[in-house]
Amino acid sequence: MAKATYYKKGNIAYLDMLFMSSWDQRWKSIEDQIFHKHPTLAWMLERKNTNMLGEGGEQFIAPLLVEENPNGGWINEEEGVSMDDFDPDAGATYWAKTLAYGTRWPRYQQRVNRGSNKKYSIIEHKEEVTIKSVKNLLAQAVYSGSGGASKQPEGLSRLIPPTVPASQSVSIGGLSPSTNAWWRTQGTDMSGSPATTNLESEMIDMHDTIELETGTPNVIFTHKDVKQIYEKNAMSFLTVDAKTKVGDATFEMVKFKSLPIIFDKFAPSGELRMVTNAGILWCVDPEFYMKWTDSKEAVNLPITKFRQLVTVCAMARIAARSHGCIFNISANGD
Repeated sequence: MAKATYYKKGNIAYLDMLFMSSWDQRWKSIEDQIFHKHPTLAWMLERKNTNMLGEGGEQFIAPLLVEENPNGGWINEEEGVSMDDFDPDAGATYWAKTLAYGTRWPRYQQRVNRGSNKKYSIIEHKEEVTIKSVKNLLAQAVYSGSGGASKQPEGLSRLIPPTVPASQSVSIGGLSPSTNAWWRTQGTDMSGSPATTNLESEMIDMHDTIELETGTPNVIFTHKDVKQIYEKNAMSFLTVDAKTKVGDATFEMVKFKSLPIIFDKFAPSGELRMVTNAGILWCVDPEFYMKWTDSKEAVNLPITKFRQLVTVCAMARIAARSHGCIFNISANGD
């Protein structure tokens, strides 16, 4: 049987395969051909969101302890102690960014797709696709968000740059790593070093460097190519956890020193990041986080309704030395 075609009055455009006819036998669900799972975003969203804008505001501000008390030390019987003032605190500031999508429900869609003709709701499907579209952009921003004055939040590529510490100069949260050595992340350049023989050694060194600074990293984010190099090299002693659940999805996790290695489609090629949970915050405004606005009707379009999905968020780094990036990773060191 030829598929049914529904025409919008005054327009030959049709919506085939979406508006279900009661006399057609069709598969009752849409098979997703566009969206894929985002393990990095799932990891971010499963963590407790930082409710930093619950009472209003346009910035996420994280106070930082950045200096010891310099007015002290070992003294003898004749020495005194300085009473000079000092400022132990600084603050990293991240601007809240807004992501919004709109949906439209024309009156003819509301009319045709209801009652006995409704095999699934086109309106519900539009909402589902909209939510997936939002998550798709969020997943990209987790890595490539440029932050600063742009429309996007900070991403991991900016928060944990592929740069050795001494060369880091891009301000993060309004603080410059050029003048604040404590605001530099760890970095290892593997240019000219074959990853097939040296990657594990660099990973061990990065892990131990972070552990000596502020604690143990919790997770590794990387691209498929780097994960495969590690997996092939470590095949004889590899730890694989087939039951690791990240968010609502279950992924088979390759591990390094008990750290899950999460590889993502949007992760930069040739880069590996070790992240300490406590040092990265996913900040949201709970009043505008994956929230739908009320339905509205246009003045000149009776019954036709409009609705928007709005998300206000930011990704904040509140520590630097507890994160690290190994970059320019290639099998042969090219």
